[in-house]
Amino acid sequence: MRLIALINDPAVLAVLEAVSSRLPEWELLAAWVETDSLRNELATRFPEIPIAPQWDTLLTHSCDGVLVAGMSPDVLTACHQLLNLGLPVLVLLPQSGDPSRLFGFTPFWQEYPQQVTPLFVSGIQCAALKLLDSFQAADKGTLWKVEFERTLPANAAEQNKVSTDLLFLQDLRWVTQLAGTPRHVQMQVSGPENQPAETTITLGSEDNTEVRWRLLHHPHEARWKLSLHGTASESIATGPIETASSNHASESSETHSLLQEEIVTQLNEWSQAVRSGSNTNAPSDWREVIQFAEVGAAARRSLKRWRRIEIHFEDVSERSLFKTQMATLGCGALLWTIFGMIALLTFSELVDPRDREFRKSAAAGFVLSDSEFLPGTSELTEAGKLHLSRVVAEWSSTSPVLIVEVPEQLASSQGEMRADAILSQLSASGIRNPEERTVFRKIPGRWYPVMITMGWGLVFAPLVVTLLLQLLIFVTRHPFADSRK
Repeated sequence: MRLIALINDPAVLAVLEAVSSRLPEWELLAAWVETDSLRNELATRFPEIPIAPQWDTLLTHSCDGVLVAGMSPDVLTACHQLLNLGLPVLVLLPQSGDPSRLFGFTPFWQEYPQQVTPLFVSGIQCAALKLLDSFQAADKGTLWKVEFERTLPANAAEQNKVSTDLLFLQDLRWVTQLAGTPRHVQMQVSGPENQPAETTITLGSEDNTEVRWRLLHHPHEARWKLSLHGTASESIATGPIETASSNHASESSETHSLLQEEIVTQLNEWSQAVRSGSNTNAPSDWREVIQFAEVGAAARRSLKRWRRIEIHFEDVSERSLFKTQMATLGCGALLWTIFGMIALLTFSELVDPRDREFRKSAAAGFVLSDSEFLPGTSELTEAGKLHLSRVVAEWSSTSPVLIVEVPEQLASSQGEMRADAILSQLSASGIRNPEERTVFRKIPGRWYPVMITMGWGLVFAPLVVTLLLQLLIFVTRHPFADSRK
């Protein structure tokens, strides 16, 4: 197996040591190391590994896979370029740093689900599985409780919040193998808020197995203790802690052997998956990292709320996120439309300057506006003549008065001429006493219909835009996108 590496995390030293001592057939062709201190340490401990001056020089190597250790922007950029070349990537999960940066790889996994694989380095997995085998072989009954206790030196408490999240995520892999998928979680801390001396996370799985995970900070040797409680008896295992980033591990130490065994097992499984061209044989899937992170996030929420939190796993994809966002946007637009209609109807009744006589005449079409007359005259335009003919046709079947607009700026003599002209035309059409149902006046609130029209547009615009955006769902189902699957 020929590898290239992107390195910005000292935890990779344990992986390189495992490859050097237990996988002689593997070859690390080149490594790009981002920091000077780590570059010097790598050159001292592994002088046989060529150091690339820039990450883009790795693109020229013909290799079988990429080992990534670090979450910096440069590492993510280089990783994306290598994924574009079709290379499988093994991502070393960190044990320190900001846990949120871990999910910079999630978009890569969504784009290349068969090429991104996480590498867990808890150092406890092999011991936990061996203890479970002995527990089952000794027939100690049904497993109903798992207790794990990790003790770290007290000077590590300054980074407790970060290390707790990442250590818990690392341990969740073997915890779920022992007790099943967790369904609820509760987190408690003891000691100062910024430097808690003890952190306890209690999990409840779907088969009613309880898991109690504890992280302690004491001025003692770093150790771990795992207890499996059965209905008939219990099994206990203990040992010193050896983290992946430790530089002083003895190859003969039991815990260091367990850490190397955990790493080598995953490397061999990943190698088989790469050679077979299928991710089904891979040691783990990035979906596990997402689910474990959801458990950790739920634990943090339970700490804030001081109660147990139910865990709901969701399938994360660009399409599901898009549908969720569109559903949220649609509900918001619908609520805006409903409440906007109620508000606009109420507002329109309160500010309507038009009187009842005008509204009744306007509803029947019995309003001749100034625009239907030739400017400054009493003569109707063609549109005005057509309008007046319709009024004459409906005169006897309706009761509203005919309102003829006489603007204030129109001279009184011209207004009288306009009135005489309209009354004479009505009389000529056979209407008796037209002056009894004809009113010559100005029209109030010419601005009102424009304002209401703009109001209705504002009310319905978000809903219309949301419906148009639904077309993006069909765009995402373009045949070219389906052909890539």
